[in-house]
Amino acid sequence: MDPTMPLSQSAPGGSGGGCAKPPAADRAPPPAPTAAAAAAASSSSSSAAPLPAHVAGLTLAHPELVAIAERLAEPVDMERVKTRVVGGGKSATYLPGEAVVDTANQVFGFSNWSDEIRKMAVDYCVCDNTNKWNVGVHAVMRVYMLLDGRPLCWREDVGYGASSRMPQLDAAMEMARKGAITDARKRCLRLFGEALGGSINSEEFQRNAVKAAAAARAAAAAGSSSASGSGAASATSASFGGARSVVSGGGGAAGAAPTPKPPPPPPPPSPCRRTLGSGWWAWCCAATRSRRGGCAATWPCWW
Repeated sequence: MDPTMPLSQSAPGGSGGGCAKPPAADRAPPPAPTAAAAAAASSSSSSAAPLPAHVAGLTLAHPELVAIAERLAEPVDMERVKTRVVGGGKSATYLPGEAVVDTANQVFGFSNWSDEIRKMAVDYCVCDNTNKWNVGVHAVMRVYMLLDGRPLCWREDVGYGASSRMPQLDAAMEMARKGAITDARKRCLRLFGEALGGSINSEEFQRNAVKAAAAARAAAAAGSSSASGSGAASATSASFGGARSVVSGGGGAAGAAPTPKPPPPPPPPSPCRRTLGSGWWAWCCAATRSRRGGCAATWPCWW
């Protein structure tokens, strides 16, 4: 073999070993693929997995999906939005868990959605120097939208719950776990659309909601003060209307002060006192009347 020849051009069986390749003309053609291999290659290139039967023929133009999409696009019900004070004295808006579940029942239907706890773990569990328990838990949840009882699509998110300074460990753990589940469910449902609080955590929504809540409180306070003021004015007018009419010179029946009721007449004197006088015999007859239940004028003093 010529030592100047490259290894890629050396003859088979030479010192190049496995580096040598036969000429293209001397290579055997590759075998034709079988029918099974062709079908497998075709299926793997078309899609990774076939769609379920209940979803295969479904499109976004399905009437039920159109109705759900329209309801999800509606703005959140502001009457259900609550406000609370967070760190730094700032106000933040949120949707209570029962309000989100009720809205989901109205949007999807009470039997057309479900949730699943994918993971739950305790982040910390500490007993402080006052024997009070502090627990933090996070939960991963997945919420499914169902069609004919089978999952159509799903959303997944994580929620967090905590309890502070609880006297008993089981109560602290229960409170933290329930809070994590509720928070995870709300965060999953809000991913479906605006009606379930899709933008409730945005800064713009927070500012508008806080302003709306402040305006509502101011309007309610103004309404209550005006109502109480008008009520007090009417009561004052009713109490002193007659006196104002008299002072201003009104002489009609409407302007006259009301006539006070006469005092009740005194009770008539006792016939026994009037008949028997006030001596010792009157006292004797009074004692006789109290014992015998009759009038002292008709009973003698002796017995």
